[in-house]
Amino acid sequence: MATEPPGSGRDRVARCRSPVATGLTTLGAMAIRPELRAELLALPATERGALADQLYDSLDDEPLDPGWEQAWSQELARRVADVAAGRVELIDAEQVHAELRTELRPAPR
Repeated sequence: MATEPPGSGRDRVARCRSPVATGLTTLGAMAIRPELRAELLALPATERGALADQLYDSLDDEPLDPGWEQAWSQELARRVADVAAGRVELIDAEQVHAELRTELRPAPR
């Protein structure tokens, strides 16, 4: 998964009317009807995943901040230059995943 700088649009939340005025519950800055939340969480995992993908993709409809695009382009250029110059060690994803699984595995009791 690519790392995205803060403010990239992936960390935005919907702005809603007061949950007290609408009878909604809140999750952070997001408000949603409890019945809808329960219905969505009751969906099979494949359907929840498809819905999550659709919601995530809908964020692409918002224009990107030009400052973010410039900062990310500069970061990518720096990373490519580091690889080309041999200043960084590239590690195979399978090795990284295996190391993370070992690190995150609960300690024996």
